[in-house]
Amino acid sequence: MAHVTLENVVKRYGDQTVLSPIQLTVKDGEFLTLLGPSGCGKSTLLRMIAGLTEVTEGAVYIGDEKMNDVAPKDRGVGMVFQSYALFPNMTVAENVAFGLDMQKVKKDERATRVQEMLALVGLEDRASHYPNELSGGQQQRVALARALVVRPRVLLLDEPLSALDAKIRKHLQRTLRDIQRQLKITMILVTHDQEEAMALADRIVLLDSGQIAQIGTPKQLYRQPATEFVARFIGHYNVWTKEQVLHHLEGDASTLAQATMYAMRPEAFRLQEIPDSFVLRGTVVEETMAGNIVRTTLACEGEQFVIEQLHQDAHSYQRGEMLTCWIPYREVIALQ
Repeated sequence: MAHVTLENVVKRYGDQTVLSPIQLTVKDGEFLTLLGPSGCGKSTLLRMIAGLTEVTEGAVYIGDEKMNDVAPKDRGVGMVFQSYALFPNMTVAENVAFGLDMQKVKKDERATRVQEMLALVGLEDRASHYPNELSGGQQQRVALARALVVRPRVLLLDEPLSALDAKIRKHLQRTLRDIQRQLKITMILVTHDQEEAMALADRIVLLDSGQIAQIGTPKQLYRQPATEFVARFIGHYNVWTKEQVLHHLEGDASTLAQATMYAMRPEAFRLQEIPDSFVLRGTVVEETMAGNIVRTTLACEGEQFVIEQLHQDAHSYQRGEMLTCWIPYREVIALQ
């Protein structure tokens, strides 16, 4: 295991700056997620840690060793990509053993370590199968075992679950987290999926246009977004200007921190009166189902806002119906 440090890392392609100075430390044994929209620089950052992309400025450290001039194969990192990249003419066991063959590990030890990894990912009964005999989820587990069997100091994962269907994806998320906790290995995952980041990460680094927008635990990013970008990307926040908030929310405005923009979580609204809260009235525009959540869009003098309720607690509302909502003062979040 090892910590990873990025010291003012910059990446440029010609005149285009893909990553502005990035300062970041990934703790030893931490599961860190790089989250953000397409093109924000998260995969580029991961590839610079792996040594697959050259750093323009700054330094990458794994442990206490500077890696800028170290070849990828000598960095002690494993990498799992979105494409499984398995050898079709090799069995599962042979695919997993490939890195050990390159390291010239002795036959008996190689067999033992391959068996341990296959057991870890739940594929010990598939050792003699070929990749085309496996499901997508099983193939991804083989790719994970192949990366782990060489005992990397850091495991890098570039959207490894994005090609899988939702049920398999959630199962593999749990598997991945269980493995990380069991091995206590430093893992860095790239994803554009907010729910995946929330489910897996100890901390999330949210990137926007090549810069770090916010770093924190999943709870911190969700409950305390720093900017409008974070609030809109992480959840279904209602984001209003100060003028909109003061015009539409009835209550004690002195409770608001000074800001030009404010965010309100949809599930923070209540349809029964609560103390220390603002009042907001709106007309039902539409209702949509989102699993166990009912999402209701309301219009308020030309502005729209969204509230969410658990399905079991929700009532069915008609379009045009007037609703009165309450939101606690503390849930109107001032943004930078």
